[in-house]
Amino acid sequence: MNNIENQKLICRYAKGGSGVDVEGSSSAFKEFAELLSGTGISYEFFVPKGPATPYDYYLGKFIVEEKEGKLKIYPKERTLICSGEKRYLKDLLKNILFFAQQEFTKGMHSHEEYYEDHFYLDSEAEAIVFSRTS
Repeated sequence: MNNIENQKLICRYAKGGSGVDVEGSSSAFKEFAELLSGTGISYEFFVPKGPATPYDYYLGKFIVEEKEGKLKIYPKERTLICSGEKRYLKDLLKNILFFAQQEFTKGMHSHEEYYEDHFYLDSEAEAIVFSRTS
């Protein structure tokens, strides 16, 4: 992985229910969580050249839309949308920051997906896998 990729997260999407994969270093996940915990409402993902195999395509941006209710996370065109109340976004970002701060082990990943009575995800939220590279 080159220097640019180490500094930014990469996001891939698979159609048909396979969901979203967000991959990056500990520092990239920390930057993402800290930016969106503050006043940030968007984040630019790194988009590598070439295919997103085995996924269908890369997503280039993450956008927060403040709306009532729990978080709905879904792709729209080449953007990952996260709509819902700020308090629920903060819960997701706490989980991401915790994941970023853990000691790294090869294959390290975390799943964020809806289950009945989930405390911050809406039933329509796309499943996401966060994968650490370092």
